[in-house]
Parts: sequence; C-alpha cells; structure tokens
Amino acid sequence: MTLRIKQEQGFTLLEMIIVLAIAGLFLALILERGPMHSTLVSFLQARENLLSTLRAARLDAMTKGEVVTVRFDVAQNRLIEFSRKTLLSQTTLPKEAELMAPAPMTFQPDGLASAVAWGLRVGARTVSISVSPLTGRILTHGD
Repeated sequence: MTLRIKQEQGFTLLEMIIVLAIAGLFLALILERGPMHSTLVSFLQARENLLSTLRAARLDAMTKGEVVTVRFDVAQNRLIEFSRKTLLSQTTLPKEAELMAPAPMTFQPDGLASAVAWGLRVGARTVSISVSPLTGRILTHGD
C-alpha cells in the first residue's frame, strides 16, 4: 500500500506580491493620466443641462404666472434662471462647453418666449437651440 501525499494548490506569497505590484503599476498609470475624458459625454451633458434649464424656466413661467428669464454667466460658465429679482436656479455647464448666448431667453406666463437662438459647442460638436415664437416649444438643430 502506497501513501499519496496531497499537494496544496494555491498561490505562493511571491506570486501574490508580483500580481499586486503589476496592479499597482497599472493603477499609478491611470491615476497619472486622470480619468478618461470624452467630448461626446461633455457635449451630451451640456446639451441636457441647457435643455432642462430652459424647459424648467418655461414651466416655472407658466406655473408662477410671471416672466422668467434665463441668462448665461460667462465668467462662471453657468446658466442662471430668475424671475424678477428672485433667483430660481443655477446650472453649471462642463468647462469644455462654449455657449453663444447673445441675449437672455425670456419666457412669458402664457408659454411663449423670446425668439433668441443660442449656440452650444463642445469640441467639434455643435447644436443650435431656439424657442418657437408661436408655440414656445424649445427646438434643437444640429448634433
């Protein structure tokens, strides 16, 4: 009768140290370069922030029964929604976003708005945003 000795299966301490060292090198490379960045994601985020702010302003004008204005603060790269002198909301756009807003957009209590067109650009992607003077609907043209 022969005895068989079972060998333990698993990783040695040396193998585990090597794997952790390699993982640490990859982590250091990722942290050094910073998070992955996509202009498409920044564009979609900026467009959604802009559209949601304009839709909220139109809804606020209709529910409060007073004129609501949205203007762009270039210095802080943010949209400011206000009614008379009351601040209603502030929305910051991504730092890569360029908003061409020649005049504030004003929403009336009946749902109509000023017919000003704004342009948004992030990298090579652009979109034009305007409000229909007849229906007050917010329209986008472009990407």
